[in-house]
Amino acid sequence: MRQVNFQYVILNFALIFGLSACSLPYLADSGSGEQSHEAFADYVESVFRLQNQLTSEVMTLTESGSPEDPKLITAEKAMQGACLPLNEYVSRETDGLSIGFFLRRRVQKSAASCEHSAREVEVLLRH
Repeated sequence: MRQVNFQYVILNFALIFGLSACSLPYLADSGSGEQSHEAFADYVESVFRLQNQLTSEVMTLTESGSPEDPKLITAEKAMQGACLPLNEYVSRETDGLSIGFFLRRRVQKSAASCEHSAREVEVLLRH
């Protein structure tokens, strides 16, 4: 598996979303009916950062020889699945590959699920 420098990826992600916010889909906001492209990009970036931070923490635990917590491992796998579209998006952006409309829509639809899964991992890590 290719080793990724998460700080580099996050920096690129922030830059890419900052420069291409106009091309991102946006989420419906229950109040006004729309959420701005900037607000969506900020939200997605924060979810990406959280997910990567938690992934790094789980990797550190498993590499340090700590006993594996089956609930944590299961939750981390669920998070990876829920965050797959977001990670695919970032990977394609980082590699300079094109990103189609359908991937953007998958990111839009999965961002909240990715965050929810990440929060579940975070709770398990903190206990």
